[in-house]
Amino acid sequence: MPDSFRHRFLDIGTVLMIRTFIIGASLFFLSTGPTLAQELPAPAAPAGEQLVDRVVAVVGDTTLLLSDVYAELDAMQAQGFQMPTTERELEQVARQIVASRVDDMLVMVAAREAGVEIDEPQVRQMVERDLDEVRQRFGSEVALERALAESGLTMEEYRETLTERYRGQLLQREFVGGRLQQARRPRVTEEEMQAFFRENREAFGELPARISFRQAVIQPQISEEARAEARERAAEIMERIQGGEEFEDLARRFSDDTGSAERGGDLGWFRRGAMVRPFEEVVFNLRPGQVSGLVDTDFGVHIIKLERSRGAERHARHILIRAERTDADRERARETAESVAEATRGGASLLELARQHGTPNERRSVEDQPLDRLPSEYRNAFENASEGDVVGPFETDEGALGPSFVVARITERVEPGQATLDDVRDQVRNALEEQKMVENLVEELRRTTHVQVYL
Repeated sequence: MPDSFRHRFLDIGTVLMIRTFIIGASLFFLSTGPTLAQELPAPAAPAGEQLVDRVVAVVGDTTLLLSDVYAELDAMQAQGFQMPTTERELEQVARQIVASRVDDMLVMVAAREAGVEIDEPQVRQMVERDLDEVRQRFGSEVALERALAESGLTMEEYRETLTERYRGQLLQREFVGGRLQQARRPRVTEEEMQAFFRENREAFGELPARISFRQAVIQPQISEEARAEARERAAEIMERIQGGEEFEDLARRFSDDTGSAERGGDLGWFRRGAMVRPFEEVVFNLRPGQVSGLVDTDFGVHIIKLERSRGAERHARHILIRAERTDADRERARETAESVAEATRGGASLLELARQHGTPNERRSVEDQPLDRLPSEYRNAFENASEGDVVGPFETDEGALGPSFVVARITERVEPGQATLDDVRDQVRNALEEQKMVENLVEELRRTTHVQVYL
């Protein structure tokens, strides 16, 4: 069996847990050339009759037709699979397709018997996505309908085919995912991982450049004047709350947090770690229905109302009055960052300087990060940097907090290159474990489900 066919159900990195369930897959390609349906021999029809289709496998109460096998052969050819040149080899590939589809059907039957439910809106979204892609490929709706008509299909029939295909995929995914969560992960040997990697080396591709660095992030500090002004505005709103006005209405009218203001300041449910520390220290000590005093954070001044509490979760609202950072505040931050860069180049510990200037602990060290996944400001600053270089200060957008200034020291840089087994060892192990678990599940289903193959 060709490697590309044997491993077609393995998507490296995400590891699809089952083979792709294809129903009428050739419709995606709508080939205008001759299909393979005439090349695969069919059994002889009774005298005077023309054989149109026949059953090639039965799994439980579900059947697989010869036309389904033709469809997948056409799809494989359209995707570039090197088709056999002899009738015997073609029959062998067809039998492999049947074996694969029988495995799919075993899972489908078991999933339905288990009462697995799927997300129909997600199915519709997947169908519309594919329809949009096919329309773009043909250039217009009219051209697509013409191609469908040449294949003997209407748009509605094509849509239904896609719908059934994606229902099958989601049904399998939900069932297999649930069963694998309960299964014991099998042992994978080093020899198996090496063999798998050799066979699938190209699927892993080339690894991007990766970089590790230490950094100090210097945020402009709000001046005392700006904070005092924000507190004064917040105090006025607090008086209105204490006077009986609705918290939600005041949040809609006055909160500077545009994301929550239109919802009456509603922040939804959250746990510790989701909010900045001064905010959490207050909200996790409130009682449901209680309103806090004025709470200072780097964002400004908050008034917090705890709505509900359940275990470790809190549901709260807030009103935020921002303390605006001025150009002078930003200039002071830049000067501070320049002094940090100078001290670091002189031998001072960047980690210690980062701690002194308030960089959160989790941001001080970044390890083995793909360079192309970093924000553009980091990519530009690091483009020509080497190990040991001190880079910056450079400006980066901190979202609601405004711009900040970064000083970084590069601790390691790995240039792009072909992935080795050591680079992707965990992915390979997971892929093989899941492959074995799926094979074990299919064997278990075979023992409990009626299966008959006629090809």
